[in-house]
Amino acid sequence: MLMSGALDFLLPLPLYLLIVLAGLALNSWRAPHGDRAHRRRWLWLSLSVWAWVLSAPITSNELIRWLEGPKQTLQATPRDDSTLIVVLASGDPRARLDAAGWERLEGAVQLWRHSAGTLLFSGGPGQREDNALGGTMRLAGLTFGLPANALRFVGGGRNTYEDVLQATPAVRGHSGPVWLVTSALHMPRALATARRQGWNVRPLAVDYQQLELELLPSCLPSNGGPMRLADALHEVIGRLIYRLRGWSH
Repeated sequence: MLMSGALDFLLPLPLYLLIVLAGLALNSWRAPHGDRAHRRRWLWLSLSVWAWVLSAPITSNELIRWLEGPKQTLQATPRDDSTLIVVLASGDPRARLDAAGWERLEGAVQLWRHSAGTLLFSGGPGQREDNALGGTMRLAGLTFGLPANALRFVGGGRNTYEDVLQATPAVRGHSGPVWLVTSALHMPRALATARRQGWNVRPLAVDYQQLELELLPSCLPSNGGPMRLADALHEVIGRLIYRLRGWSH
């Protein structure tokens, strides 16, 4: 934490941006009345406040906490070989899992060890095991010691909506319990999309991003704040777009 805090001051943005804006605001307030710089004092002050608020970790963290909701823990689940666990993959177009993808995989494996059944990994962009994120997840599941006959995948999806569509035939033709596993920040949009397709599914959210922060330090500007805020805003915009397109409830 100490090293991370020190590195914040070595990076150019947003701390340096805030310093520049604050300097312009101070200079404009000191300028003579009627001067052009003085007339812009409220603009620079507003931009300074904007930069402070958006770079403060408390802003992004509270938005993430609201989007994710209360933390969910895995409860005791009866073993049922008819269980289907759908896992939405996460990674890059080269079919490499990112941190969220590995968290989803680990959470799904833990659920499978409690419930048994079948794991269905969904994610593209390819459709083969060697070029689809779902295929990468299946191969990774084998390294966790899971039996090959319990691991399936579907590819071709390029986003949440398409990943859900690719998995829908398997879900609709399934008579046992169905689970959906994805990141907590992503779960509300994914769940709404799945239910739009008629899934009767139970959610298991993993990979929580909300943190327990001390109030005063979290109100100070930090370079980590905008990066986390970008993730939260991506989800806010994604939910809006999905509703407008009729992809989710």
